[in-house]
Amino acid sequence: MSNQENCNCNTEGISKSSNNIWFFVSALLIGVILGYSLSFLVPGDTSGNVKADTLKVEKDDSVAKDDDKKDDEAVVLDVDMNELMDDDAVKGNADAPVTIVEFSDYECPFCARYVNDSYSQIKTNYIDTGKVKYVFRDLPLSFHKQALPAALAAECAGDQDKYYDMHDKIFASNSELSSASDVNALLTDWAVEIGLDKGEFESCLVNATHKDEVQKDQLAATKLGIRGTPAFIINGIQISGAQPYAVFEDAIERALEEK
Repeated sequence: MSNQENCNCNTEGISKSSNNIWFFVSALLIGVILGYSLSFLVPGDTSGNVKADTLKVEKDDSVAKDDDKKDDEAVVLDVDMNELMDDDAVKGNADAPVTIVEFSDYECPFCARYVNDSYSQIKTNYIDTGKVKYVFRDLPLSFHKQALPAALAAECAGDQDKYYDMHDKIFASNSELSSASDVNALLTDWAVEIGLDKGEFESCLVNATHKDEVQKDQLAATKLGIRGTPAFIINGIQISGAQPYAVFEDAIERALEEK
């Protein structure tokens, strides 16, 4: 299974990298200063300080790898799936035995990769066959500036019963979204393309009608300890990252066996 940095967008990657660099530089400077000072007391014996600094850096690296490993593993949560669904858009059979709740960011490239790869197979094999009901919840990350407008656009499309039409359109054009100079104009063009009433959609989007709904989703993710996107809960089992289809297939089949 790939490292977490290769399968999801998270809020810690940037700060963790900067912290590691500054830690290493600080440790190196301290080692040089202490070594120089000790050379006057114990000539030629500075190896102890160098070794201590080196071990500390290695230990910090191992902790980072352990955190990544934990994020890749499935976690059992004590949650009520009906409550977790909130009032978000549901795709599939409302009475399906397995529920998947996804927390995602429309600008996240890993989320788009998941939609193009694993999600399409989940839809064909489980959602369309009535075995899974799928719920999408918004988790726009702060460093993705177009993620919030896109989330609001999908909610506005939902007012016209086309939530997942807009969901699919946005993810299919994920790179175009990220580079948009006028994101509202782009989202409106897509709304017209999928058959929405332009005036109603524009009014909803400009007025941020569903901002409170998006914030509810963000709060729910925070309470669950979700730090990055995409993240999934399948009948109480949490899976993080744009994992291969086989990972989801295994979790779904296990959930079906328990029913």
